Amino acid sequence: MAPPDPVNKSLRTPRRRLILDRAARWVVSAGGLAIIVAILGILFFILAEVWPLLATPDVKVARRLDVPGARLGAVVSDEHRAQAVALAEDGRVLVVRAGDGKILATTDALAGALTPGPSPGSPLPVPGRGEKSDTARPVLSAMAVQPDSRLLTAATSDGRILIVPVSFSTSFSEQGSRDTAAAVGPAVLLPVDPQGKPVRHFAAQLDDDGNATAVAELVDGTLAVVRRASEANAITGEKSESVTRHETKLPGPITALLLDKAQTSLFAGTPDGELLWWPLQDGEPGAIATASAGTSPVTALTNLIGGKSLVVGQENGSLSVWLKVRQPDDSFRLTRVRDFPRHPGAIRLLAPSPRDKGFFALDAGGSAGPSRLGLYYSTSHRTLWEGATPLPGATSLFYTPKADGAFLTADGRIASLDVFNPHPEVSWRT
Repeated sequence: MAPPDPVNKSLRTPRRRLILDRAARWVVSAGGLAIIVAILGILFFILAEVWPLLATPDVKVARRLDVPGARLGAVVSDEHRAQAVALAEDGRVLVVRAGDGKILATTDALAGALTPGPSPGSPLPVPGRGEKSDTARPVLSAMAVQPDSRLLTAATSDGRILIVPVSFSTSFSEQGSRDTAAAVGPAVLLPVDPQGKPVRHFAAQLDDDGNATAVAELVDGTLAVVRRASEANAITGEKSESVTRHETKLPGPITALLLDKAQTSLFAGTPDGELLWWPLQDGEPGAIATASAGTSPVTALTNLIGGKSLVVGQENGSLSVWLKVRQPDDSFRLTRVRDFPRHPGAIRLLAPSPRDKGFFALDAGGSAGPSRLGLYYSTSHRTLWEGATPLPGATSLFYTPKADGAFLTADGRIASLDVFNPHPEVSWRT
């Protein structure tokens, strides 16, 4: 038997190369798997970022608070919704802790209001506190929160307009807990009716420099505009005030009144569905412009953030957005640009978002059922949410500064709402 051929050692793969080949194979495989994992991670990250764009907005009741002994008519809140500041019918301003409804402070806004006139800065007499006064203490006949502000405003039973500015400050303790403090006033009281009679409709604004404007429809059909201008001496820093009054005859009765934050445009609605618009120059109304919103009475007006968009609510539940559109002759005309689904009842309250072009609308309900609350966004023309109001008979509606909540008031009750609305500007159309 012949012996086997000897193995040619030069043709044998070295062990070191085999080890390196196997290691390379594992490295390449691991690299490929890492790339796949990285791509999947990027995909999941993109989905996680995009998911809120597709989330459905929602509004839920966070809590209901009882404030005994007070008929509340207007409410504002801080950005963290820790406190609610409400104006009551008797002229008191109540600072309420939003967590449990405890009253933290009370201020008599009527007693501390500054009334411009022959003796600027004199407080309104309040009988029953030791002072002698022949003037009976007025009550607040109507209350409202002015759009894009934290101003509590009211019309008194003796023909004056009360403006109460509210501000909040936030501090942090050494333990890291957040503390919120509300500051109320100083309030301003502007007389609009020399006869001392209750006004029918009113609007008011107060800027950071102390300039205030109050507008009201008097019982004789006159539109009165009272402006308090505040001016500081550039050398001494001393402030001086001047009060001017203007009147204009209305073309007919009105049903709603709105003054923009800049105090340069005044809007009104009529029982015939007409929109009236006056430009204001230092409180003096200019030439009136009109537009038709249909035949249904206008019941509510508000401005969206920036003051360029006008939201109009009507008796038949119609809800629309209007803009001032420039014409070929460089004039401006109110133009209807968007319509939202009609409510089953008359629109009573509108609350604009202080952060974006969103707004709440509350109707009065009726034969079709209880009152409905809706959340809308003008830019994307979206109806974000609709549902039954958590507080029937509400007299005030406030959209919180971070657009993540809202407050409703009715008599001695406050409802705090949580708003989930991360991307209202996104729709399939946009």
